[in-house]
Amino acid sequence: MEILYPIPAGSTIVDLFSYAQTTTHFVELTILAIFFVSYFALKRYETVRALPASLFLTFLSSLIFFLLGMVGSHWVISSAILFGLSALFLYIRKH
Repeated sequence: MEILYPIPAGSTIVDLFSYAQTTTHFVELTILAIFFVSYFALKRYETVRALPASLFLTFLSSLIFFLLGMVGSHWVISSAILFGLSALFLYIRKH
């Protein structure tokens, strides 16, 4: 029987994510899933408050994945910009 994909010899969660990243866009999809799940979980608050909170969690997760070398810097920069804009909008709306 021929093995189509090499079996990774990793034993940590980082090794598992690295292997999954080589076969699919796993980390990018994980970042998007973190955004949507946290946004809908926080939707019981108003949208203006739920969006910055979910974008902050997205920013933290993309920063962690960037520091692990799994995504490019554009994910961190774009999530930081979106978080900043939504936090600014929340601040302007409150005052």
